[in-house]
Amino acid sequence: MIHADIVRSRRPFFPLGTYNEDTESCYQTLRDWDFGFVHQVLSFTRADNESLSKAIAHFRPELADYLIAIKRYGPWYLNEHELTKRLAQIENTYFRYLGHAALVRREAAFWSFQREGLRIAGYEMPKPTIAKYAVKELFLFLMSPRRLVAKLFASKQSR
Repeated sequence: MIHADIVRSRRPFFPLGTYNEDTESCYQTLRDWDFGFVHQVLSFTRADNESLSKAIAHFRPELADYLIAIKRYGPWYLNEHELTKRLAQIENTYFRYLGHAALVRREAAFWSFQREGLRIAGYEMPKPTIAKYAVKELFLFLMSPRRLVAKLFASKQSR
């Protein structure tokens, strides 16, 4: 629950040109306002709706969101050492995922989504980096044939 004064103080309240407007709005609000805890459930979560979030869930949008959030809000909340360490962790996880996606030849809509997320975070599609992670993933697969078969089967199922 957000106080009406906070909502009125920002136009627009939800930032444009991002994936998770509500999350980013919270980061921005927490920077400038105090918060408290309400000891009562005041909301609910819809399950199994036909939202945009459900339509892109198999693209792992949270990975792009983590990268966007750390680039935009990390400098506000983390010291330089913490920011550098966390950014490296997020990049590693995200680029490893993209390397795997390259190996299993994800569809054009997937790459369009990821390209836009990277653009919002201030990156261009890092093809050499993705290729490097694809090679690493391939090496890991080849070292474990059972894992390779399981991953490839799972990737085909998630499409």
